[in-house]
Amino acid sequence: MNDKWMLLQEKAEALSVRERVIIFATGLIFIIILWLQLFFSSWEVKHEAANQSLLLAESDLAELKADIHTLEAKLQQNPNDPLQAENNELEEHFNELGEEIREQLAHLMPPSQMAQTMQEVLADYKGLTLVSARNLPVERLALGSSEDEGNGDDAESLDREDTSEAGAVIYSHGFQMTLEGGYFQALQFLQGLEEMKGFYWHALDYQVEDYPKGILTIELNTLSLEEEWIGV
Repeated sequence: MNDKWMLLQEKAEALSVRERVIIFATGLIFIIILWLQLFFSSWEVKHEAANQSLLLAESDLAELKADIHTLEAKLQQNPNDPLQAENNELEEHFNELGEEIREQLAHLMPPSQMAQTMQEVLADYKGLTLVSARNLPVERLALGSSEDEGNGDDAESLDREDTSEAGAVIYSHGFQMTLEGGYFQALQFLQGLEEMKGFYWHALDYQVEDYPKGILTIELNTLSLEEEWIGV
């Protein structure tokens, strides 16, 4: 071993200064390159780990932003929107129902024309005398279901208040006429009324008080959305 070391020492001493410098510089460069490789290899691993952590943080940040946008959208929504939509749907249904009712009532005689029409019809029949003509109390027709009607007076009162506020109320207007005349004249008059349209029969009574004359009492009804009295 000593011989080999002595041989190397002799070869080194035999080298010129320039050759020694070149050998020393080459060795130093090799050491530096080796050190750099080890340093940059470790740095590259750390850099890759840092990049992965950064990408993961960016992904979490994107999810957090999406959650924030979703929350902001929910906060901007009006909690009353579903109720308002339901209310609008009910109002639309109510308006459609009101239009159907108006179409059904369109063929009926308006209450304001009932008295005048009856007088004009009576003028065509001789032998009949008008004793009296009067309006009957206006009646509000219940539009609720049978279940509501069975809940008693309180339910009926509430139903009336609700329908009155909504405007979906049908009124029955009654008109009563009392005539005096013979049986056959009264019969012809009734047959003429039967051929007419626009009202409903409610009551009929004929009594003979002074033969051959008798008293004919009839009650007719028409329907309306208005609570106005029939003009007499």
